[in-house]
Amino acid sequence: MVVMLYDTALQKPKFYQYLMAGWTDEVLDWSGNTPVLLGVPTYDDAGVDYHNPKVENLANALMGIHRGLARGLCR
Repeated sequence: MVVMLYDTALQKPKFYQYLMAGWTDEVLDWSGNTPVLLGVPTYDDAGVDYHNPKVENLANALMGIHRGLARGLCR
C-alpha cells in the first residue's frame, strides 16, 4: 500500500508535522499487517496552490512521521 503525504496546501510547518503524525498513526493502525510505503515531498516548485515547499519538505515530513510512529509505539 502506498500513501502520499503531501499536497496539503498547509502554510505552517507545525500544522503539517501534526497532520503527518496523525496520518502516519492512522494509516499504520488500519493497515494491519499490510506493508505501507509513505510517500513524502521532495519538490521545490514554489508558487503552486496545492503545496508550499517551505512547509511540505522532507525534514518536516520526517519529523511528523517520527512523531506518528512514536504515538503508535506508546499504545
